[in-house]
Amino acid sequence: MHNQMHEIIENILNTRGEKSIKQSRLDLVRNFERSLSISTPMGRLSANIISIISSLVMSKVNLTNL
Repeated sequence: MHNQMHEIIENILNTRGEKSIKQSRLDLVRNFERSLSISTPMGRLSANIISIISSLVMSKVNLTNL
């Protein structure tokens, strides 16, 4: 009985264009997964750029100390 009432309420929300709690949670999880999938490669790229710049700066410092 409880499950049937829950399904009826979800159907009403869907027809109104509103989101149920379950749909809101799924949207949050999808957004989080999407941000992680984007941020990980961007984080690697920025870490590589920072390491290249750091190595260039360190090599210039070592050359000036000679």
